[in-house]
Amino acid sequence: MLALSSGSTIDMGGSGILKFCQQQLALRLLVRMLSVTTWAGSLSGGGTNQLVFGSSSAALTLPQLAEIQFLNPAGLGPNTYGATILSSGEVVPVAIPEPATLVMIASGLLVLAGYGLRRRHSHLRCWR
Repeated sequence: MLALSSGSTIDMGGSGILKFCQQQLALRLLVRMLSVTTWAGSLSGGGTNQLVFGSSSAALTLPQLAEIQFLNPAGLGPNTYGATILSSGEVVPVAIPEPATLVMIASGLLVLAGYGLRRRHSHLRCWR
């Protein structure tokens, strides 16, 4: 039996398939955050690296999927990505960054927009 402690990391470096065949085992594994690094698979399944739980999309629940994160997966920009499970049971990154990252991006855009408006208003004052 494989036991993962809270905050465990699976390094998928190189090529290979890590498959958990029994759904019951998969259900016990994901109690805390699991980080997957150096993943170089395919978002549509297959590819160099594969992380598989069971043999269908029912192998993991949504709360369990929420406990998996991909760090800087190949083919996507450097970031942290959530996980989804394909009909084959393969878990792949979701091509949208984690919500916390999106909040930081949105905050940065708001700051830039505010700066732009401030400059525009100060420019308008010069014309009075």
